[in-house]
Amino acid sequence: MNLLIDVGNTRIKSALGQGDALSAHRAQPWRDLDLNEVFAHLWSDHASLARIVVSHVAGEAFERALDDWLWQRFAVRAEFVRSVPHALGVTCAYPDPTQLGVDRWVAVQAAAFLTDRTALVIDCGTATTVDLLTHDKIHRGGAILPGVATMRRALAGDTANLNVPDGHVHAFADNTRDAIAGGTAYAVCGAIDRLAHEAQTTYGDAPIALITGGEAELVRPLLTTPTQLIPDLVLQGLAHIAQSGDKSSFGH
Repeated sequence: MNLLIDVGNTRIKSALGQGDALSAHRAQPWRDLDLNEVFAHLWSDHASLARIVVSHVAGEAFERALDDWLWQRFAVRAEFVRSVPHALGVTCAYPDPTQLGVDRWVAVQAAAFLTDRTALVIDCGTATTVDLLTHDKIHRGGAILPGVATMRRALAGDTANLNVPDGHVHAFADNTRDAIAGGTAYAVCGAIDRLAHEAQTTYGDAPIALITGGEAELVRPLLTTPTQLIPDLVLQGLAHIAQSGDKSSFGH
């Protein structure tokens, strides 16, 4: 049994994997919390593991703390996926792949495994990221913008009179809190819809759009672009990488 771990900017998600099959995933906030307590809450009840495969965007200190805890608990060293020029038949768009967030790279790997079509890979979280993978398995690059909640916090922090409770999403609101809720949600949706249009215009294919992330269920109903919701997209990518046996995904 493999333990698959996806560490984002604010949450850790994990699942047990056997081949490409996954258990129900677990999720836990980690930012500004005691990491040993977070790790114990997530995994202390697991039995022995064959491998531990990790995608994270949390920095070197977090990586060391995670690796140390996992070694002490399971006597298994974590394997950290890296963004690389080419892996599992997929070519990275970035001249310097180390600049591409590994969560984006793993999500693109998952898309390449799940579909033979051109795919728009959308991750709605603290940041919203949109990446394009064409049908020839070439990553064409992507876009990054603030997530909905991040935009709302920026408005609350940088303006004098907009620190208001969360509102409801309406296209044309008659009060400030709903105007912020709608404006921030539609800003993200507008970017995603425009990028889907640009993908079709540039490459000639209407992409299949795969959406994941903590804000996906907020954003998805507001999009004009049809999407397929895959809550564990990065974990599916990690399962595929682990199953493949390809060492290049770990920077080897």
